[in-house]
Amino acid sequence: MRLRVFEAPTSQQALARMREELGPDAVVVATRDTADGVRVTAAVETHDPDLRGMLETPDHSAVTTRIEEVLDGHAVPRPLIERLLLRVRETGLDDPQLALADALGGLAAGVAEGLPERLALIGPCGGGKTAAAAKLAAEARLAGRRPRVASLDTRRAGGVARLQSLLEPLGLTVRRCDDPRSLAPEPEEAGPELVDTGGINPFSGRDLAALAELLSHLRQEPVLVLPAGLDAVDSGEIAANFVALGVRRMIVGKLDMARRLGGLLAAMDAGLRPCRVSIGPAVGSRLLPLSPASLARLLLGGTGTVAENPQ
Repeated sequence: MRLRVFEAPTSQQALARMREELGPDAVVVATRDTADGVRVTAAVETHDPDLRGMLETPDHSAVTTRIEEVLDGHAVPRPLIERLLLRVRETGLDDPQLALADALGGLAAGVAEGLPERLALIGPCGGGKTAAAAKLAAEARLAGRRPRVASLDTRRAGGVARLQSLLEPLGLTVRRCDDPRSLAPEPEEAGPELVDTGGINPFSGRDLAALAELLSHLRQEPVLVLPAGLDAVDSGEIAANFVALGVRRMIVGKLDMARRLGGLLAAMDAGLRPCRVSIGPAVGSRLLPLSPASLARLLLGGTGTVAENPQ
């Protein structure tokens, strides 16, 4: 409430001043005659700020519940769900997509990092390494560049031949390499360099030791190709094994064949940074970038509607 005092020769004049300054909602609290006329004390209700409401923690339970349901539906490990929800509560954002994107951006690995110019694609058998190599080569050709492509997948029957068949329409030839030491880096101006490797069992100590030996001879940066739809516990363990070998980036494969993305989040939590996503087997379907916002949309909207027009 706001109080004001008005003095005037007459009551009518004092009331007129009151209405002019305080508006039609003002009321007279008291009047008193003075030596010069009349003194009117008036009051008007004011809309004071809700200080208590400002200080209390807003109720974002609906946002938190929505995100918790989504993460649980994607089979995200419970400890990771709790950490993401803690971040959601701390920020207090009232939009589920913005709140989830912020929480995802706070994961140890983060998202949305580009690919190196010279890379070696590694990963489990059938994970999509060869398809990813062909897509990256096609992307470079469409950009007017001519990538150099090599394959170390020489022990598997048809490994090199499959990649060559994918690249023939692009006018590219695959270099077959039995020894990684023969892949010495060329000058920077030579352009992109892609190396496809043979698949391994990521739970086999022997396979991991062999991969570590191979990586010690490679000059290209290793990038893991990991399918999106793996079990979250398996995916986290696989990611941790590759992180122990010095791998920091990954390409998420076969997104169109996944319905639960808990494995992707578990791999990120283990320390891998997803930089591209593969949708569909077609070589003309480019690898797409990933960001916290786009990953939040995938999680909240489900991957069943994901599609891409290569054009």
